Amino acid sequence: MKKIYFLPFFLFCFLGVNVMAQGPIHDPSHIIKGDDDRYYVFATGLNSDNGNTTVGIYGVSSSNSNFTNWREEPSPVDHINFPDWINTYVPGFNGHFWAPCIIYMEGYYYLYYSASNFGTSNSIIGVTRTPSLANPTWEDLGLVVSSDGTRNAINAIDPAMFKDDDGRVWMSYGSYFGGIGVIEINPETGKTIGSLTHIYGGNHQDIEAPYILKNGPYYYLFVNRGSCCRLLESTYYVEVARSTSITGPYTGTREFLPVQHGVIVGPGHIGFGEGVLSYHYYDGFSNGYPRLLTTTLDFINGWPVAGPTGVEMGEINGVFALVANHSNKAVTMEDAIPDFGTNIAQYTYNGGDSQKFKITSEGGIWHTIKPAVNDFFAIDVFEISTDYGANINLWESLGHVGQQFAFQVDGNGYRIINRNSNRCFDVQNASHADGTNILQWGCFGGNAPQQTFRLVDLQGTNIEEEQLPKSSVTPNPSNGSFNVILEQDNLRIRISNYLGQTLFETIGHKGSNSIDTPLKTGVYILNVESYNEYESHKLVIK
Repeated sequence: MKKIYFLPFFLFCFLGVNVMAQGPIHDPSHIIKGDDDRYYVFATGLNSDNGNTTVGIYGVSSSNSNFTNWREEPSPVDHINFPDWINTYVPGFNGHFWAPCIIYMEGYYYLYYSASNFGTSNSIIGVTRTPSLANPTWEDLGLVVSSDGTRNAINAIDPAMFKDDDGRVWMSYGSYFGGIGVIEINPETGKTIGSLTHIYGGNHQDIEAPYILKNGPYYYLFVNRGSCCRLLESTYYVEVARSTSITGPYTGTREFLPVQHGVIVGPGHIGFGEGVLSYHYYDGFSNGYPRLLTTTLDFINGWPVAGPTGVEMGEINGVFALVANHSNKAVTMEDAIPDFGTNIAQYTYNGGDSQKFKITSEGGIWHTIKPAVNDFFAIDVFEISTDYGANINLWESLGHVGQQFAFQVDGNGYRIINRNSNRCFDVQNASHADGTNILQWGCFGGNAPQQTFRLVDLQGTNIEEEQLPKSSVTPNPSNGSFNVILEQDNLRIRISNYLGQTLFETIGHKGSNSIDTPLKTGVYILNVESYNEYESHKLVIK
């Protein structure tokens, strides 16, 4: 059985998902509207030179809150001529500022920034302000909070601002060492009021990047878990807990964003501003380039749910052949009897046992792929490698991450992505020749048919369960003359054989469409397709 669905994330263009080319965005602030009606985000200091050049704080703006276009903005903090007072607290600081946040208070935009030495709690949060983002004149106001390098200090990094219903302003911050704290901020000065309250984590747990927002009676605390900053090997994910008080206790912790959703890897630094949820992720289509993603936020049964990501994932169960879209050849075991190390390559599709694989959903988006004739073995990335070009072969089914794969919908097929490496199945050199190896490679953006595979259902089970554009076929079975009934207009009706070869196509309209074909007796696939969705029916001709 194949299910195609949107995980609880976002719909590609209509909800404003932004996955297009942009500068490197890491640790973004929430989105804020400027005095010029543009929308601004500030991030850790990497500029657009492939993310390799340090700037003080990286700023971008857009004409819309979904950042479907963007331009770079002047850095609020100079990474070379930064304020001298920082070296008093962070000796040897190199000008690499982290994880800013921004808030508008009493006629000024206040931008809070982190300065630290990586891996220590010798850190500060400072603040600078400007009356205008369109024509900024940043004025550094100095220290807000610091941490002294001790083991259990609440580390003064990753600030996030929150304005409560009563007008009081709070800053949460912290990381591994002493966990997360919250302290009140004076909106007239941008500096602290009162004392710091520990609210979450500590004892060197992998907790950082807090963000607080309120909905109804609850305050929601979002934090990052796992490890950041390792591109496609990052294990960042986001959890959320809630409380009836901003100072806690925060309970009911649950996952908000998973470590991976197709080619979206390591989401981090949640923000919610101007009605838009934003965070960074590492892009599997560009070897881990950090990007900004924007979407919606909803609350269901008292808990936040992120909007769609523009990435559709499949949940697959059944016995299938996997046919490469570029060559129309099938993924094949090169040994007639599966064995340790049996190589996987492409060959002309023949429907034999060496081309039959049992695909099983093992929970979430992850699957195992095993020979249908012997499930002692499983498809495996050689030596659990993360390297480009690592071979795909059979090995004893052990269930480890080198044997787990996600199926990301791409046109009329799937990209098959390994859990351990975040790399895609790839037909070597995009060859059409029999015997060409299947290996793993970086997932290409755009059209990459050597990395997309159609699933040929060899059990005939429930192929008609893919519910996207609603349609029906009657009579079915038929003698080749039948009606396709559509609930939408201008949909493509395409009939293909199980090799994916198109035998008939036409444009259908809302209502009943009479189809008369010369198809021979057999079983075919009838697809009803819009520009980015499709629904499949098993078509039987007597």
